[in-house]
Amino acid sequence: MREEGNEFSPRLQFPGTLAPHYPVCGYPRIAEFRRLLEELDLARFLCQWQGYYFYAHTAVLENEERGVFFLARENGITFRFPMEHWQSIRNLFRRAWQAPEVIHTWEAQALEYGEL
Repeated sequence: MREEGNEFSPRLQFPGTLAPHYPVCGYPRIAEFRRLLEELDLARFLCQWQGYYFYAHTAVLENEERGVFFLARENGITFRFPMEHWQSIRNLFRRAWQAPEVIHTWEAQALEYGEL
């Protein structure tokens, strides 16, 4: 979602009867969420990733399938994803950050936050 200036918020929109929408707002949260997506080791059993804003771990779901639990620390919102869904989110973010408009906007935000 585009906002004022160089600001934008990725919004995860999920299917289903409840169809939750989860915005990832602000440069620090977006940067940490991207790190989480890249660094959580999906090959390891019961692997965890801890950040300031988010926490995630791999686990076995009810149906004996492997998956990922994702928690936003500020509000306690938690999602449980089958591994293939988490991989889809990871791939979607990788593709999004290759788009010229996203690259330009992200670099402008990084400059504003003193990261470049």
